[in-house]
Amino acid sequence: VAPPCDTEHCDEPLAEFELGESLKKFGGQVEHIFLYQSKDDPAVPYQDAEKYKKDVSHIEIQWFEDRGHFTQESFPELVKKIKEN
Repeated sequence: VAPPCDTEHCDEPLAEFELGESLKKFGGQVEHIFLYQSKDDPAVPYQDAEKYKKDVSHIEIQWFEDRGHFTQESFPELVKKIKEN
């Protein structure tokens, strides 16, 4: 949920969230990867989700327009995906 990739479009340091140069190893660890990203997230630029998809073709991105940094109390789309898999 709102996955940071690097600091290219972000003013905040990523600390332990900063990824290596290639995500191919990351993609090989699991069969399914689902990312949830909102285009109005003030903390993580939406372009970061696209960077994951570039290196790991089997990533599925669910885009939102108005969820910000996902601070709402419920997240029915995420619950549904967990129950499906």
